[in-house]
Amino acid sequence: GEPLAAAPDAAPPAPEAPKPDNDIIQWPDEGPAKKELWEIAPQHEWEKEERGYIFEERLEKATQMKDVGNEHFRAGEWDLALRRYKRALYHGHIDEMQMF
Repeated sequence: GEPLAAAPDAAPPAPEAPKPDNDIIQWPDEGPAKKELWEIAPQHEWEKEERGYIFEERLEKATQMKDVGNEHFRAGEWDLALRRYKRALYHGHIDEMQMF
């Protein structure tokens, strides 16, 4: 017999899932964006704090994190010291998009 034709009301094939758009300026042939130094999976509550928008407060928080990191360093707690230093860099980082 003849092959059966698809019903006219059959659903079209599902479209491909959209790919995440991490950077609208990134060229299609570029690899994934490099992570920043401070982009690590949080293990402590203080690592989940978002940085503020007021520059002076961010510098104050960065200084606090650095100082606590120094205490961990002196105590030989290397992993905690490094995590605190990375959070200090996170809070003190200047986002170029916020400058204007």
